[in-house]
Amino acid sequence: MVVAVDKAAGATADILIKNVNGDVLMAKHLGKKETTFRGRFDMSQLADGTYQLVITNGKEETKKEVTLSTKPVTATNRVIALQ
Repeated sequence: MVVAVDKAAGATADILIKNVNGDVLMAKHLGKKETTFRGRFDMSQLADGTYQLVITNGKEETKKEVTLSTKPVTATNRVIALQ
């Protein structure tokens, strides 16, 4: 998942990926000097389900729901005739 965050200099922020139980699975801390973050969270090893992206500065929080689902593999049957 690609995440882009812009924030004011002088404040810190945290970007968190949480499961439905509220456990933090991934985190990125932005220091006072950082004003932008453009990065990826590798969610390929997580099971299908609902997760939460949380961006917080300690006073305010922005939350977005993320749902992972894997499409089932379907077999393709083909008949090839050679002459």
